[in-house]
Amino acid sequence: MGRPKRRRGGGRVTPKKKRVHYDDQLGADLEFHDRDYRYEAQVQLPDDDQHTGFDLELLTRDAEHLLEQFNASGAVDMDEADDWSSCIQTEIATRRSPSGADPAAVLAHAERVGGPAGAMLAASIAVYGPADARPRARRAMRGIRESDPDVPDWIETLGKAEPLRATRTTDRWGEHCKVRVDYQRPDGTAHGVSVRIEPFGLAMVTHFTLGPPSTQCTAAGGEGQLVEDLDLADARAVIEAGLVAGRGLGVDDDNPSDIYDTGPDGDLRALLEQRLALLPEGGRAPAAPAFGADEGATHLADFLSHGLRLGEHPNELHDLGRTMLAFTMMCHDRDILRWTPPRVETFLEQWLPDHGLFCTDCGESHEHPPDEEWLTTVESAFPRWLRYAAGRRGLPDDALEENLAAARASLKQMRLHATGSPVRLPPALRVAGSR
Repeated sequence: MGRPKRRRGGGRVTPKKKRVHYDDQLGADLEFHDRDYRYEAQVQLPDDDQHTGFDLELLTRDAEHLLEQFNASGAVDMDEADDWSSCIQTEIATRRSPSGADPAAVLAHAERVGGPAGAMLAASIAVYGPADARPRARRAMRGIRESDPDVPDWIETLGKAEPLRATRTTDRWGEHCKVRVDYQRPDGTAHGVSVRIEPFGLAMVTHFTLGPPSTQCTAAGGEGQLVEDLDLADARAVIEAGLVAGRGLGVDDDNPSDIYDTGPDGDLRALLEQRLALLPEGGRAPAAPAFGADEGATHLADFLSHGLRLGEHPNELHDLGRTMLAFTMMCHDRDILRWTPPRVETFLEQWLPDHGLFCTDCGESHEHPPDEEWLTTVESAFPRWLRYAAGRRGLPDDALEENLAAARASLKQMRLHATGSPVRLPPALRVAGSR
């Protein structure tokens, strides 16, 4: 099934949540659902050949529990209803969850169960399920409503929303980006759906969230942050381009939960796609990067032609250059000469440890325990590269110093992680502003 790791002895498919606040990387004070496994159904896990019936029963109990929460509180939380309805799509057979239950079986079960829980199951497929199953699901939901007066009217409004506005928030370097689209439900309440645009992952979208609208969020927060209005059609184009980038990286085919679950609401893919379809078409996403691997390789060859410095080693220097090229081809602009503090930190602390050492056995670059030659080469050559790139781009001295300061901190962390000892800064890094 789609998310077996989230089950706890037969408990909720989607866990009960509590509201918390956090400051995201753009400084915004956002509210989201923090998952909390507190509800446990007294059901024993069955044998494999019984799992379909068990899963259908589990979905029913989950829907019943959600409805009981609303009845107990005296209020319907439509964010929670939407979240739950989107999340359970990972339990239903689609291209992304081929091992899920057949939609026809789920709908037949919903009709047998009837009542509010059956209507809730049918409504979730009618709005967020596979496209070819939605017409039957709508008929099933309406049939259940007509036959049972206890089915609440709000179930009919699930997924109905009118787009209001879109905003884009970026850091002062134009790297990290969040796109938020606000919607209004038929009852007049507003909510926001947001995604992050990964600057060092081909501008793919991750970290889907459902929460308050932008008007209820603290302004971007933090010096240099920029919040701008975004045309609704452009917002759709940007997010759809990010989804395409993710598919290009095999996100849909190779356990998408590895990426999407890193956000607070990792199973909102179905909701995101449904809300995107409500936006106008014809918008524009950023143009394809002008830089490519050949241009990057030319700059690297020129840099390497300047020779080695004391403490640098030829094989390690070539590996560093090869890894920088691979990293920048994953950046949203693919510009090997453009470096910012966030880019420096990501490269040195995340990308380089995982991909920086070339393995002669397998012919690929991947994680290895770094030795002293590798560390001293990176500590000396990478600051030289930052100066070289700054000179080629005409980067102001203050911006170069910001990059060097980020490199100092990240190189120290790299060495501490690798050896447990503080980094010994090379002269090239200690002399600020020299080229």
